[in-house]
Amino acid sequence: MPKASLDFGGLARLGGPAPDPRGTVVAEANNAQPSGALSPYLSNVVIGDDFGKLTEFGARNVFFVHPGRTTPTRFAFNVKKFRAEFPGGAVSLNAEIDPRVPPEAITRGGGTAHIVVSAGGKEWGQAVVRPGQPFTLQVPPTAGDMLDISVDANGAPDTNWLLLTFK
Repeated sequence: MPKASLDFGGLARLGGPAPDPRGTVVAEANNAQPSGALSPYLSNVVIGDDFGKLTEFGARNVFFVHPGRTTPTRFAFNVKKFRAEFPGGAVSLNAEIDPRVPPEAITRGGGTAHIVVSAGGKEWGQAVVRPGQPFTLQVPPTAGDMLDISVDANGAPDTNWLLLTFK
């Protein structure tokens, strides 16, 4: 059975420039465990079907997240390890659609993503992220050591290029 994977070149063929390939691929849709060294902050990675991808995006605190066609890309983010390397109070999470999403994809209803952030069974925030409409969440220390993050295609599996930055 062929590997169900869409690389950045494939994303580019869907209508626009590819995301920056400098990132380290954490995992992509192939129903396999992530290969290579995981970011020290990530665990329990479950990549969405067909198009799912999770990539470090040039810096250890920035990730390119692409949901699957019908299932979300999910992972746990280790707040405790992140705070040890980047001390401070609350951890800030910013989710935005990659500005390089082609206008044609946006016209088709693509270029969106739905993100849910929870910890310890409690939802801390969720939003539909659209071009020019980012989602920012301050995660207080009381949220615990691990955040569970889920990103789905918001019913429109088309160029769902989400950039997720932790500060």
